[in-house]
Amino acid sequence: MNRVSFSLVSERQRLADSLRCCSKNLLLDYGVQLHGALVKMGFSFDLMLNNDLIDMYAKCGEMNGACAVFDKMLERNVVSWTALMCGFLQNGNAKACLSLFCQMGSSSVKPNEFTLSTNIKASGVLSSVENGMQIHGMCMKSGFEWNPVVGNSIIDMYSKCGRINEAARMFDVMPAK
Repeated sequence: MNRVSFSLVSERQRLADSLRCCSKNLLLDYGVQLHGALVKMGFSFDLMLNNDLIDMYAKCGEMNGACAVFDKMLERNVVSWTALMCGFLQNGNAKACLSLFCQMGSSSVKPNEFTLSTNIKASGVLSSVENGMQIHGMCMKSGFEWNPVVGNSIIDMYSKCGRINEAARMFDVMPAK
């Protein structure tokens, strides 16, 4: 690796680490400055950095910024979609979370355990047992039902929707408790 390549890699990593620090400490103003620097340095279309930007904006409660980054992305992966869904849910918009999940279904990106768990939680927040049951079915088909994070989300969703028997049944069959 030559010096220029190494310099770009280290700058990219430094930006990623700084954005994650902004996310963790809710430093929106500094994160916006980093976003500007990222653009000036030619990293506008870097998938990892864009995912970090979405996360930073969402955790700082700036969903317009998170959506703007997401909308400008040429390439999206499961992290991109899930970060925006988590942002909607964390900022009190469970309906937008589920709507984005439906849009993701039209893309070539497949949900992972975090995507499914987030949308099961959104179903519970909205007391939408129908959506929750559909996503539970997806979890069963994809094998994520036994993931502890997903399983706990399913139990919580059924409880919030008043389906205590289903919640108890899920708890009873969970391998890890």
